[in-house]
Amino acid sequence: MATLKERLFGFARRHKVITAAIVVIGGFWSATYCYSIAQALVWRKAYAYQSLAARLEYERPHRDAAPPRLSQVSRDVLEQADRYDANGGPRAESLKLLHSESVLRFVARDDDFGYKRMPSIGPSYIELRGPRENLAFDKVPEAPQTSVHPSTSGLTTNDAEVAAVAQSRNVSGTATPFSIVEAREFHAYSRNEFLDPSRFGYVESVDRVAGFASHGFTWRPDRSFARSDTWKTVRLELLSWLKHDSPRVYVSEKFPRMDELASAETRDLNAFESSALERLTAGEELETAATANRIQMLGALRAGKTCQKCHGVPYGTLLGAFSYELRRDPPVAEPPPTVTAAVQ
Repeated sequence: MATLKERLFGFARRHKVITAAIVVIGGFWSATYCYSIAQALVWRKAYAYQSLAARLEYERPHRDAAPPRLSQVSRDVLEQADRYDANGGPRAESLKLLHSESVLRFVARDDDFGYKRMPSIGPSYIELRGPRENLAFDKVPEAPQTSVHPSTSGLTTNDAEVAAVAQSRNVSGTATPFSIVEAREFHAYSRNEFLDPSRFGYVESVDRVAGFASHGFTWRPDRSFARSDTWKTVRLELLSWLKHDSPRVYVSEKFPRMDELASAETRDLNAFESSALERLTAGEELETAATANRIQMLGALRAGKTCQKCHGVPYGTLLGAFSYELRRDPPVAEPPPTVTAAVQ
């Protein structure tokens, strides 16, 4: 009676085409299997766990502070940000699975080679792109400033949804520049881009973070605004609140990225920033002041739930702020000097 070995060789001789197909498929499967395992191990090494504790050590004096009192607007903004940041999306899930004990078993599954069935494990999700456009600020000549028109202080009273940030009073027939709603949206877009949760990677704890990428802009949020053809962003700088002995502003010639600010110069706060920062530390969200040709804004960056995975400070703590300057292009004739009281 023929042995199993003899039967197999006999089958191979009689059915050469089938045998060849089996060999080719088996070889392809084996090669793909080995490549998948190797690629997963490469990604696991490239995005190994790291600790962020040392770089956040400066927060230690603030970790036991009482939670700040926040305005209703600030609470609403944080809650909205928490919903936006609820999870890091497919990138965080990919990194989590990549570091799980089951990843190799998943990759090795023979039903279409595991990782190919789940596109979230792959460079298209795990690897982040760099800046998608030129992030340099607009170059607009500064027009003479003759009067200042404050906005609603802190955007808290009467919710002033249609009050103008810059009360130009239709100088030369121009429309009012920004509404309070637009100012809030501009700051929200900026905050969400700078603190994009997909850049956080997978956070198991502050000492075990995989795939963390420094906060920064990869696109210009001001391009999303209908009024961007009139109002140009000439400055958007990061104000650091906790890191230095006194508040400092990082000087940058383009939309900031934290990995590029490590060696950047810092400056003192200007008069508007100093006054506005007092309101932010009291719990407000956004402060503004403007002339017909210039808008200044200072918007809070606070610790939400996602931020607290690494930042060990109370919920709502002011971590920093964005200092904005926008100019009208082309400028219009300024109105006579006046004083406009804040809307109450």
